[in-house]
Amino acid sequence: MASLATPLEQQVANAKKAYHDADDADADNTMELYDYYTELKQKMLAQENEGSEAASAQWANDDKSDDKSVDPDTAPGPVWQYGNDSKWILDNTAHTGSFTKNGENYIWADTVGNRWENMKYDGETFTSPVPGQVFIPQADGGMTCGTYHWSLQPKVSTDVTAKFCGQYECHQYDGGGKNDWHYVTITAAAGDGDSLTWTNRAGVSWSLHATEGNDLTVGEDCPYYKDGHTSAKVDCNEQNRVVRIRGPGDEWYDRVVPDDKKEKKSLTIFYGDTLKLINQYQPENGYLDTCCMSPQGGGGYDIHTHPNPNRDGGSGTWRVVKSLPDCMPVIPSVDGVPVPVQYGDMVKFINHYNPKNGYLDTCGYSPNTGSGSGGLDGCYAVHTHPNPNRDGGSGTWQVVKSLPDGMTVIPTVDGVPAPVQLDDMVKLINQYSSKNGYLDTCCNSPNTGGGSGGYQVHTHPNPNRDGGSGTWQVVKNF
Repeated sequence: MASLATPLEQQVANAKKAYHDADDADADNTMELYDYYTELKQKMLAQENEGSEAASAQWANDDKSDDKSVDPDTAPGPVWQYGNDSKWILDNTAHTGSFTKNGENYIWADTVGNRWENMKYDGETFTSPVPGQVFIPQADGGMTCGTYHWSLQPKVSTDVTAKFCGQYECHQYDGGGKNDWHYVTITAAAGDGDSLTWTNRAGVSWSLHATEGNDLTVGEDCPYYKDGHTSAKVDCNEQNRVVRIRGPGDEWYDRVVPDDKKEKKSLTIFYGDTLKLINQYQPENGYLDTCCMSPQGGGGYDIHTHPNPNRDGGSGTWRVVKSLPDCMPVIPSVDGVPVPVQYGDMVKFINHYNPKNGYLDTCGYSPNTGSGSGGLDGCYAVHTHPNPNRDGGSGTWQVVKSLPDGMTVIPTVDGVPAPVQLDDMVKLINQYSSKNGYLDTCCNSPNTGGGSGGYQVHTHPNPNRDGGSGTWQVVKNF
């Protein structure tokens, strides 16, 4: 008499049959069935062999008689590794990309902004009709395109709860008209693991569902569904953390993160916020800081970077304000509520060590920009000054986003410049001479003392002069 299959063995058998019966044209579904099958079989073998090495050997050699072109018990071929369900991440960034099978060819799309169609795979490389765009698989399991290296992200179930669940608040009516509908909690719902529930303080709830991307679909139980609110756009920062979700009426709900004291923190940067700016050439020594009187006079201070985020009484803290067309400072608001800082905005930074003399400013040629650059390249030294517009835009800076290759962009959402978010990587361009105006670090600072590793600060025409020297991470000073 044949032995009866255990419940787990039966699940494995059912999963394998479902995989082999799947329609190959539906690559997403087939990949999910493949992963489900392998997950169950690994679990079964681990139980049978109690974690011994025999598990992998047994698995690698059984079921060789299957006639499916790509058997789940053999090493996945390119169609699986690079197919619809593969997700790649650009090393040392939060940018991701993926291939989509399109007939005999592939489409590559990534969050850097690239989209290359009709890519051909010859068994070794993926080649685009665009000259020079060739993806080459590497022995480490990643792939390279030019000088960039992409690593394959392991396929794991989306942790919907960790990503989306939490408290959200609509600030559009902070100045008046705000009610319980503008305070929302998103929770996980029972079901397939991708279902969520939107509940406001008024007690009204409706369902949401996670999608392959970041955005959410809205359930028909939403009272605004028939009015066109069928999807909820989601904004994430560079660490792929959800910072806001668009609710009914196209109104944004900012995520609020309680700390140990249950204080609320917004992930969006607003005018009037106090910030830390961390240079990416050497982040551990990278806090933008004031120290020692400026040689340019006027009562301001010299600028450098330092490893201590609060070296001396607010010296590493900066308040961001908007620069008006006449270069005067203001904290803009709607109904008394400060508005978000958006990419492309002209701003000013006021240091907290001595705010009345604290405007971040350029003055005098920089001695650190290389041979002959003092008067030729027009790079400038950076200090603080009491005058918000000392000389033709010298105290005004444009905020742009820094891409992984060090270049710049002004990102948009629905055609409107996107708000700057907590932990974003930015570049700051001085408006006295914008072509030479990227805020940059160069050479050890004489003012940090004790070999602390800080750097002098100047402006430079190159947005990425040296390995992140022109890139700054925005950290909110809660």
